[in-house]
Amino acid sequence: MKKWFILFDSTNHAIMAEHFLKKERLKIRIVPVPRELSSNCGVCIQCEEDNRDQAVNILKISSAPFKELVSYEEVK
Repeated sequence: MKKWFILFDSTNHAIMAEHFLKKERLKIRIVPVPRELSSNCGVCIQCEEDNRDQAVNILKISSAPFKELVSYEEVK
C-alpha cells in the first residue's frame, strides 16, 4: 500500500506543519520517519493520497518549512 510522507529538517518544523494542516481539517498524522526514507528529523507527517497536494499547498502558503513530499510503498 502506497503512503505519502512530508519530511522535515526538525521536529519543530513538523509540529508547526501539523498545526497548519489540522487547522484546515486535513486528515494527517505525525509518525516516525520510515527507516527506508532519509531525513534529519525523527518524525514526519503522513497524509493520504487524496489530500497530499492540498497539504503541500497549505504548507507553502503558510511558509511552513518542509523538506519534501515522498511516497513509500510497504512491501510485505
